[in-house]
Amino acid sequence: MDIYALSDLHLSLGQNKSMDIFGAEWKNHHLKIQKNWNSVVKSCDLVLIPGDISWAMNIKDAEIDCDFISNLNGRKVLLRGNHDYWWDSVSKVRSRFKDLNFIQNDMFVIENIAVCGSRGWKTPIDESFDENTDRKIFERELIRYRLSLDCAKRQNIENIVFMSHFPILANGCETEFSNILEEYKVKKAVYGHIHGKENFKNIYEGMKNGISYSLVSADYIDFKPIKIYDSEVKTWL
Repeated sequence: MDIYALSDLHLSLGQNKSMDIFGAEWKNHHLKIQKNWNSVVKSCDLVLIPGDISWAMNIKDAEIDCDFISNLNGRKVLLRGNHDYWWDSVSKVRSRFKDLNFIQNDMFVIENIAVCGSRGWKTPIDESFDENTDRKIFERELIRYRLSLDCAKRQNIENIVFMSHFPILANGCETEFSNILEEYKVKKAVYGHIHGKENFKNIYEGMKNGISYSLVSADYIDFKPIKIYDSEVKTWL
C-alpha cells in the first residue's frame, strides 16, 4: 500500500461554480483529476485529501462530488477545509458516505500508520492575522491538532502522517503548529489551501526538524496525486 495526497479538489459537479476564473489550468479540472488519479493510484493504495473538497453548501448537494471521489481508485481519507460548508458534522458525513473515511479530532489507522489531521488556521506571524477574529480560531485549532495526535499516542503508533488544510509552517519558519508536530514526532505532513503561481513562491517543502513537508494543492501538483509513502522501501517521500 502506497500513500498519495491531493488537496483542494474544489469539485462542483452539481453546482454552477466554475474554477476557470482562477486560471486556464482549472478548465474541466475534475476530468484531469480523474485521469491522473487513476493512472497512478492502485486499488490497494491510500489517498489523503486535506480539505476544500466540494463547493456544495449542504450534504445532499455534495453527494455527486463525494460519489465522484468514491469511484476513483484506492481508499480515501478526507479532512475538512475552510470551504467545505457541506461538512455538517463528522457523524453525518460518515453515515452518508460510507465508502469514504473522514477524520475530525481523531485519526484513521491502516497498517500501523496513523493518519491524523486538523484544518489549521493562519498564525500570529501571518501579516493578515487579526487578533479580534483569528486568535480564537487559531487557539482552537492548536487544541484540535493535539486531539488528533493524542489518538495515535494512546495507541503507541509512531508512524504518523499529518494532514492540515492550512500551511503548517510560515514561509519556512516554525509555528505553534509545527512545534506540536515535532513534539509528537510526526514523520510526514501535507497541506493545501495555497493557490496560484504568485503564491507558490512562498511555500515550504522538504525536511524541517525531522518532518518532511509537502504542499499538495491540486493546481500546484498539476491535478495529480503525489506519492508521499513508498511501501516497498517503507519510506516517507
